Formats: sequence, C-alpha cells, structure tokens
Amino acid sequence: MCRPQHVFALFSLSVSYALTYFLTPTYPAPIDLSSNQSLVSASWKNISSIFDEYLAGNTNTSLGLENVTFSAGVFSLHDPTAIQLQYHYTAPEIADAKQGTNKVDEYSIYRIASVSKLITTFAGMVELTENDWNCPLADIVPALGRYARNQTKDQNALYTAQWTKITPGLLRPNLVVSPP
Repeated sequence: MCRPQHVFALFSLSVSYALTYFLTPTYPAPIDLSSNQSLVSASWKNISSIFDEYLAGNTNTSLGLENVTFSAGVFSLHDPTAIQLQYHYTAPEIADAKQGTNKVDEYSIYRIASVSKLITTFAGMVELTENDWNCPLADIVPALGRYARNQTKDQNALYTAQWTKITPGLLRPNLVVSPP
C-alpha cells in the first residue's frame, strides 16, 4: 500500500524529469571522443600542449597556475578509451613534500569542498540583492522558522541557534553587512 508521501515523491521526481526533458535541448550522448577524427580529441591535445608550454615557463604570462596541483579528464560511458584523455600536473611544492603524495595521477583524490563554497558564494554575490543577504534564515527556510518558534525562552542560548537573527550576510566571509 502506497502512502501519500511516497506517491507525492514519485510524482515529483517524474514531473521534474519530464519538465527537464522537454524544457532543455536534448543532445545525443558523445560516442567518439578519443579517435583521431574526433574534435574532442584534437581539442584535448591542443589544450594539453598549451598547458605543457605554459607550465614549462615558455610563455610571458603568469597566472600562478604553476603553483597549483590539478588534474583534468574526459570520460564517456559510450567510449571507454576516452579515459586516456587526462592531464595531471603536480606543483613543485607537492613534488618535494615530505608527507603525502609526490605525484598526482588518475587515482588522486582532491578536496573540492572549499572551492565549491567559493563558487556558491560568488554566484550569490552576483544574483542576490542586499535585502536577500539580510533576510533571516528562519524566513528563507520555513522549517528553521518553526523550530525557532518552538524553542523555549529558558533554553541555553549557547546550545540553540537563533535562526531569526542569522542571515546569509552574516555567513558570508569578510563582508560588512548593515543591520536590517
């Protein structure tokens, strides 16, 4: 027997998939990424040679990329040989490190959480207005508002967050926010 919330969840998932399918362009899955006739393969070789030239110090520009360890790669379910399209660079500081890895490869694991937070913050800085930054989280997330209303006055303020006073602007690093 299906509960109403299960039916609603299934309905929500199927509607979002259907809307996504009809509202966005549909392209065939990439099949030939790694052959010599592929534009993807040619572009990958071109960008790899640009990275090689830049990181060897043969260019006059300095972006600081030579101090960053990074990997980039292409994959496809329909072209298993596309996994060959990889580029890995180990910064000199990492190569000479006494602890940890000294060379990155296709098995290296990167911490990306800090970078993804920056991207989210920058997107918010572009899209949100000053009113959005000063709106309490209890107004943005109704569950937090209900939680804040259900808190008793005698609870220790050290152990309960004041969701009616915390705003996204207060969570944004190095930002001076005028009080609402």
